[in-house]
Parts: sequence; C-alpha cells; structure tokens
Amino acid sequence: MRINDAVTGGVLLASAVALGLYSSTLPATPGQDYGAAVFPMAIAILVGGLSLFLIASGARAWRGVVELPDRERSFHGPAKFALAFGSVLFYLLAAEPLGFAVCSVLIVFALCVSLGTRWWMAALVALGITAAIHVTFSDLLKVPLPLGILAPLVR
Repeated sequence: MRINDAVTGGVLLASAVALGLYSSTLPATPGQDYGAAVFPMAIAILVGGLSLFLIASGARAWRGVVELPDRERSFHGPAKFALAFGSVLFYLLAAEPLGFAVCSVLIVFALCVSLGTRWWMAALVALGITAAIHVTFSDLLKVPLPLGILAPLVR
C-alpha cells in the first residue's frame, strides 16, 4: 500500500504546526539568548518546510489517496507489516529482561533479512546500528537504556 505523498505531507505539516505552536509556549532560559523552545522550533520549521515539498510532489503525481501496486496485493505486504508491528511488540515485552542491545540486534537483523539482505550483511548492519544508537542515547544524551542479560558484563 502506498499513501500519496500529499496526504503524508499534510499530516506532517499539521504536526509541524502543532509542534511550533506548542514550543512557542516553552519558557525562556534566564540569562541566555536561547531557551527550551529553540530545538523544537527548528525541527518544526524543518519538517514544515519539507512537508511542503511532499505536498507538491504528491499533488503532481495524484492517483488517489491510496495506491496498491500488484506486488503488495500478495502475502508479502501484510507479512512485512506484521513483522514491523511484531518487532515493536517484541521490544516492549523483551527490552527489560534481554536488554536494549540484544533486542535491537535481533530486530534490525530480522528486518534486514526480511528485506532481502544477505545474513552476514544484516548481522553487520544490526551490530553497527545498535552500537550507534547505544552510543548516541546512552553516552551522548545520557538516556538510560536497559542492559538486561548484559548487565553483569558491563558493571
């Protein structure tokens, strides 16, 4: 299933406007030129601008709101959707006992293989993406990620 870019762009534009309106209510930081609203406002402006391009390209190629190519009328489309939905559900249930790293590697590996990637390349991508996300969130942004079964190795 393919949703027209104009529809997606409209939803993103509405989201960007809502984010911009909300971020304008955030308080300023005393003694600084910028405050809590700067980053969300920048994201809102960027997403809003890019959504206008999506709306324009979708309007030029309009064939309806939803288009179903022949290849997606088969079993593969719903199966890939179920895999993506199942991945989110798996993470929600298994993140605490297994840990972020294990869950992330398994999910990215499964998604890559489902898209036709060779198993060894999927394994490398899964390890690389997991490491990059872990460094970004845990080390740089100081967001605690669940360690799970790897906790005895880390501490």
